[in-house]
Amino acid sequence: TLAARGQPASLAFSGDGAVLGAAGPGMGARWWRPGEGTSLAPAESPGATQALAFSPDGTLAYTIHEDGTVKA
Repeated sequence: TLAARGQPASLAFSGDGAVLGAAGPGMGARWWRPGEGTSLAPAESPGATQALAFSPDGTLAYTIHEDGTVKA
C-alpha cells in the first residue's frame, strides 16, 4: 500500500515506470517506487499542488500549483 494524506487529483508515472507521483490539494506532491514498495522524500510544495507531470525523457518532474506556478 502506498499511503499518503489527502485525495490525489493527479497521478503520473515516469517514462520508465520506475516512479509514481501523486498530487492534490492537502497532500502536496508525493513520490514512490512502486516496484520496490518504497516512498521517496515528498516534494516541497508551498501552496496547494494541483497536478504533476514528468518530462518526456523522464529526467524532470513538474508540480503545478493553484496559483498557476509550475516548478521543476
